[in-house]
Amino acid sequence: MKRTIAVIALLAACNSAGVLHAKDWLWTPESGQWISEKDIEKRSARLQYEKAREMEEIGNVKGAIREYARLVRQYPASVYAPDAQYMIGILKEGEGDFYGAFKEYAKLIDNYPSYKRFLEIVEREYRIGNLYLAGEKSSIAG
Repeated sequence: MKRTIAVIALLAACNSAGVLHAKDWLWTPESGQWISEKDIEKRSARLQYEKAREMEEIGNVKGAIREYARLVRQYPASVYAPDAQYMIGILKEGEGDFYGAFKEYAKLIDNYPSYKRFLEIVEREYRIGNLYLAGEKSSIAG
């Protein structure tokens, strides 16, 4: 009986600190979930955005696109989500994937119609459309 009370007291003390550790997992009372320590950085939209920017800066465009897309998927209501969606389009356009960029810009307009760069996005879509009409072959046909 005393041992059970001691264990409960120990768990309560750990929980009052806000986090219970179990090997590589953390219990967070705020979310009510166990979270892998390796995934903690992915739990914040800001950190996810910074990670994508770092990948972009070192030249890992595919990795940056993947991280921006993960941010948009996991945090669609975040203030970082519209910028992440914009960056996906910019990076795809920079890689010559004009059709993919056009689709990403369309998602941006559909999901974030009051985005600060709305007119720029429409202009980029217009230019991509003109490339298509002019017969540009670089990644437009897939």
